[in-house]
Amino acid sequence: MTISIFFTIIYIHRLRHKKEDCNIMISLTGKDAMLRHNMARAMSSRHKGHYGRLLACLFIIACLLSLGTITAFSQEVKSKKFTQEEIKKMSEQKVVIKTKFGDIKLKFFPDVAPNHVNNFLELTGKGFYNGTTFHRVIPGFMVQGGDPNSRDKDKSKHGTGGPGYNVKAEFNEKPHKKGTLSMARAQDPDSAGSQFFICAADAPFLNRQYTVFGEVTEGLDVVDKIVSQPRDSRDNPNERIDMTVEIIKNDGTGVTKDDVKKEVVK
Repeated sequence: MTISIFFTIIYIHRLRHKKEDCNIMISLTGKDAMLRHNMARAMSSRHKGHYGRLLACLFIIACLLSLGTITAFSQEVKSKKFTQEEIKKMSEQKVVIKTKFGDIKLKFFPDVAPNHVNNFLELTGKGFYNGTTFHRVIPGFMVQGGDPNSRDKDKSKHGTGGPGYNVKAEFNEKPHKKGTLSMARAQDPDSAGSQFFICAADAPFLNRQYTVFGEVTEGLDVVDKIVSQPRDSRDNPNERIDMTVEIIKNDGTGVTKDDVKKEVVK
């Protein structure tokens, strides 16, 4: 069962001076498309006072629910303690996301988010992400993927799936800047599962609200290409952007399923 979440992404696109508009981009679930339109129109209206728009911005931020429409019903929440040796091993792992626009290479921060790093590596090693898509792209903000439901050509459920369990939040001091790898979640802080996002621009308003667990080391130009693709009213690209995600071995090749037990901390 999923919760129909009204605000799935709340983003301050521009707030430079007191006298300038505060533009907010809101991505809503399908049945709330009209609400999205009306909210965006209201927030950009020049008939509202500048202080009124600022208060509206602050209110909506306070109501921030999720970065993505994710299954948010009660599920097992995974969390475990890791030894320094295990954390060191995870920090040495590298992953590549292969797309039709090129490769995105990632490194991880297990020192601040060991459970999220381990979860991502486990799912990657099992081939969980292969064939999924970047199902949400917002220029000047981020690209989001990792939903198993995105394999389906029917886009109505894109953004609602996960691995069947949640990962306990590991909010930390790592900033959300361009190239940051962070975990999407629903309203519950402990509702992250498999969906992740990569910042296409600095997004400091997400700091300590979502778990940063890695960053892009190569391929920011690919992220820029993905985020600029034409998209529908739910910010889903008009054309599929499939991904293949692999752990990179020391020799530069991808890890196979047979290598998972050797490469990923259990």
